[in-house]
Amino acid sequence: MDMGRQLTATSGIDKAASNLMPVIQELKDDAEPVIRQALVEQIAEIAPLFRNAGDEIYQRVVLQEMLPVVATLTTDSNPQVRQSAMEALVRVGAILDHSHIQPHLLPIVKSLAKDTTEEEHRVEGAQLLADLAEVMQASVCVSFAIPHIKQLATDPMFRVRKAVASNLGSICKIVGQEQTAQHLLDVYVNLTSDDIWGVRKACAESLVSISEAVTPEHRQDILTKAFERLAEDSSRWVRSAAFQVLGPFIATFVDSPVPENLLTYFKSMVADPTKDSNLSDSDNVAYCSFNFPAVLKTLGPQGWPQLSDTYGLLAKDGQFKVRRSLSFSLHEVAKILGTDLTEAALLPVLEAFLKDLEEVKVGAITHLAEFFGVLSPAVREEFLHVLDDIQKDTSWRFRKLLAKQLGDLSMLYSSDVVSDSVVPIFLALLQDTVVAVRKPLIKSLGKMIQSLDSTPEKRTKFVNQLRALATETHYQWRQLYAQLCLRAIEQLEPSVFQADFLAPLLSLAGDRVANVRFTVAKAFKRMTEIEKYAELKESTEVIEVFEKLKGDKDADVVFFLTGSLPPRLANYGVPTKKSGPMASSQ
Repeated sequence: MDMGRQLTATSGIDKAASNLMPVIQELKDDAEPVIRQALVEQIAEIAPLFRNAGDEIYQRVVLQEMLPVVATLTTDSNPQVRQSAMEALVRVGAILDHSHIQPHLLPIVKSLAKDTTEEEHRVEGAQLLADLAEVMQASVCVSFAIPHIKQLATDPMFRVRKAVASNLGSICKIVGQEQTAQHLLDVYVNLTSDDIWGVRKACAESLVSISEAVTPEHRQDILTKAFERLAEDSSRWVRSAAFQVLGPFIATFVDSPVPENLLTYFKSMVADPTKDSNLSDSDNVAYCSFNFPAVLKTLGPQGWPQLSDTYGLLAKDGQFKVRRSLSFSLHEVAKILGTDLTEAALLPVLEAFLKDLEEVKVGAITHLAEFFGVLSPAVREEFLHVLDDIQKDTSWRFRKLLAKQLGDLSMLYSSDVVSDSVVPIFLALLQDTVVAVRKPLIKSLGKMIQSLDSTPEKRTKFVNQLRALATETHYQWRQLYAQLCLRAIEQLEPSVFQADFLAPLLSLAGDRVANVRFTVAKAFKRMTEIEKYAELKESTEVIEVFEKLKGDKDADVVFFLTGSLPPRLANYGVPTKKSGPMASSQ
């Protein structure tokens, strides 16, 4: 049902408005909930069309017709309709003039928040106060939203209080630190001691958003104490929620000292097998591993001595999902620690992960270039064997990950090392039996050549090894050379491409295999699309080959370059008038 767009497309915006309103009024009372839900979803989609059609239509259609329908459906008997209506109200509210927020939008929210007959409506009111906070802006939030939030936070029904706890951070973000401290911080603190564990759990889940909206002093004092209460809560579910957000909570202490007790809690999430601990469980360990880089980044490398034992325990944890999380973030931890600490503390972890399960190993390989970028040149050379091991791995997925990074890796080494150790890996991967490995490798050609620029003879040797592909017996390698040229055109300067790669590519325009010629055609067409190749593509040799390919005997080559079939195939598949004895019977 895309009635608004269809009507405006066929009859114009003014007539569409006249035709549409009776339909909307009829459908809002439809007996089927799915129709009412679809209606309110469509209103959210089409309201902007009428909002931009001039003030008269905007006020008549959006303010006087659509908004009241959405308001009506926020109290619909069907929960899915109500939810869609709330979402629509937020979207429509976002396009209103700010001067229309108070007279047209706020009464809808107020009626829900003040509804003493339906608990669900007050829950929706609390949700809308948060969802519309950005629309209302700070001044209206202070005068309107905060008083209603304070009232709802003491509602006798716990689901209403839970909704306040879940959404309080959105309002704090809009009203700012001063108003949060003056009006909302006490609301949050009181809710952390609510009698119902579901409310306290919601407080734990919103701790980070509250923390982002308060002063460093309130974060260190009031919110840290709130976390301690939640972390020691009688409900396992509340404690679990508190530990789940501990890492992100610590990460909000960007420019202020992290309280020592928070670090103690963070480290307690991982059980030390040599000590008795009742604080750790499998979920906590997973949260700790996932959030470790953020916590370390907040502390800086100087915080490593406090966290190194915890990291060691995580790296050896029995759950592969914990080790997998660390393997994917190993390069980030390395960047935080710097070269010396990485070489001392993380290289053994890298080696262990590379020998781990595939689910763990993949993380270490995925960001290998970034990790190697932190190492000193000497240590980086010592670990060249890692690249060779991955290139020989039986899993093509690991070889593919290496292929994607080989260009970046080549830039980390001297040209001598690249020529002696990285080029052989490149050439081996270039001949990989799996196309998914070769394809990303080709994209690294430009960086591979650049890494050899300081040693011309080694660069020439590498280029000649590539050029030799153009004269290989099997067409696959000749086609591969054309594919390399396609990437080279995109990555190299025209003069470099002309000197190193053009001549063999020109010769392949006459290759006996159509697939090779087709790839050559793709390379030359790409040349015509790049501005810096303007001079080269106008050269006699390039024009001659281009014209030759336009008249190729293969229809695909011709069609790719010209957009039309060759003359001999122009009428292929077009029915012709029949003649003979069967013609009259057709």
